[in-house]
Amino acid sequence: MESQKELQNLVERSWTESAPGYDAIVEAELQSAKKDAWKTLILANTPKRQSDRLKILDIGTGPGFFPVILASEDVEVSGIDCTEEMARMAEKNVSKHGKKANIRVMDSHSLDFSDGSFDVVLSRNVSWTLSDPEKAYAEWARVVRPGGRVLIFDANWQRHYHDEEARKFFDEHDKDFFAQYGEHIEGFMNHFRDPEQARTLRRSTPMGTHQRPQWDFDVLLKLGFRRFHFDTRVGEVVWTPEEQFKNRYAPMFMISAER
Repeated sequence: MESQKELQNLVERSWTESAPGYDAIVEAELQSAKKDAWKTLILANTPKRQSDRLKILDIGTGPGFFPVILASEDVEVSGIDCTEEMARMAEKNVSKHGKKANIRVMDSHSLDFSDGSFDVVLSRNVSWTLSDPEKAYAEWARVVRPGGRVLIFDANWQRHYHDEEARKFFDEHDKDFFAQYGEHIEGFMNHFRDPEQARTLRRSTPMGTHQRPQWDFDVLLKLGFRRFHFDTRVGEVVWTPEEQFKNRYAPMFMISAER
């Protein structure tokens, strides 16, 4: 197991090197129906704003998908990422699509924002990468105002590295996926500049050892959140049929937790 510092360095190297690939993925999403599906889903799960504009913080913004689809006259979006390369691409995409957002390089475990700064803190496929999940969640809770919400979109992506039953299901599903599409579920890692680094990251993240979203609920409850909504079929709303089939081993879930 990597130390927290080593794991965080691994995360930053991996996302820096894979930024161009993720940028291409986000651009394709912005040209598809996904942008409307995500916007509708998020705004349906936001609280009533207490100021003129709803203030949203996007944790691990990557190439800026959420700032692009959410920023408007009524919604003020800040996006942070742990790598300069991802932040640079987010700024490019926000500008390209005629939006305004505050994009900054920042560690999601230590936020440079005052208490209660946001109505909503959200993340997509970020929690599984956290080197110290409880510390990060405590920070996210700190910057959400009373009555505000945390929205977490993620999946048990790495559970099969740590749980025998999950591994069996993953292996069987991988055979089905290969039979239909001619590639393996984790074949995408072979296209990375350093495939072994990508595999090491996925084996090392502590979130993979937890059964989620139960673990998230327990931690968020301890942090003072009191109203929860869980949707374990949210992938049916925001994924294509092929993505739903590919990710059958780890369905996407949504956690909405209110302070």
